[in-house]
Amino acid sequence: MNTVSQTPIKVHIQEASMRSLMLQLKEKFGGSFENKHLYTVNNEHLEGYIWILSISNGMEITLNSLNFKKHFQIVMSGESKEFARLCFRFEQKGAVMQGIKNNVGEALGLSGNMVVYDTRLNFTMDLIPNTHNQWLGIRLGQNALGFEHVSFTDYFGDVFNQNNIWWKHEIMPLEIQVQLNEAYKLMEQDLPLPVFNNRLVARGADCISLFYEKLLTRTAHKEHSLHQHDFTYMMDLKNNLLSSTERPPSLEDLSKEYGFSVSKLRRDFEQVFGTSIHKFHFNFRLEKARTLLATENKSILEISRECGFSSSTKFTEAFKKKFDITPKMVSQKYKHLH
Repeated sequence: MNTVSQTPIKVHIQEASMRSLMLQLKEKFGGSFENKHLYTVNNEHLEGYIWILSISNGMEITLNSLNFKKHFQIVMSGESKEFARLCFRFEQKGAVMQGIKNNVGEALGLSGNMVVYDTRLNFTMDLIPNTHNQWLGIRLGQNALGFEHVSFTDYFGDVFNQNNIWWKHEIMPLEIQVQLNEAYKLMEQDLPLPVFNNRLVARGADCISLFYEKLLTRTAHKEHSLHQHDFTYMMDLKNNLLSSTERPPSLEDLSKEYGFSVSKLRRDFEQVFGTSIHKFHFNFRLEKARTLLATENKSILEISRECGFSSSTKFTEAFKKKFDITPKMVSQKYKHLH
């Protein structure tokens, strides 16, 4: 079982391009660059690798696999408006984007978050020792957002000319988890560099397109200003919600716990997560069930109970309503992943 030290080691990192972040990581934790794409490290502090590919000016994709051996808190200092970029992060294992109030990780089965934020954001990553963290990251500079195949600004506006930090979160669907599995399998294959890199780009492009699809199908909510401290309490709230499949506390109880009015709590949550707190938790349970159906050799009854449903009949009804497919059909479709 993972243990967390009483006094975490704080490490300060300045947001920047991914190549700059890797240089900072090497300076703080050691390691070496095997070539222009691959950074590796294996010492008493950190073990793992980062593969980086610069697709074009202002576009970077990374495949990350890191295991911090001590309790670290990475304090990220945001960029200025002039240099800020968008960062997409798709978590395969661990919970590198968690807040600092609650410690969550692999043992709770909470991998499977995806987030996009602009790098003006200041935040702290609380890293549980000996937890394997894997994520695919994509960074887009402001000049890259106007590229025709990105088309970000056309749909989401000029997020860098807003006072508030742009930050959106979604529960990762099974389709993206499949893409991440395929991406990490690439590291196990002896592929020519052009083949490897293009397959990695394909996996990353599919992840972003599916994330776009999720964001564009959200119910519209009026945008309002979210401040730096809102990020911390939102991450803590999200971690609390995902730590259990039991029904979450009422809005009134949550507002008392976090010290905000019910209206602010509801408004902030819907802006970041695109839905209500209880709907978010319900969707999490269904997505978790869909992943288990695709990857575990368990009965539908076992999975429905594991995901907090007291009745397998009600579970099947809710599942089919959301995904337009039955749990049995999902299990059969992804049988090769069991």
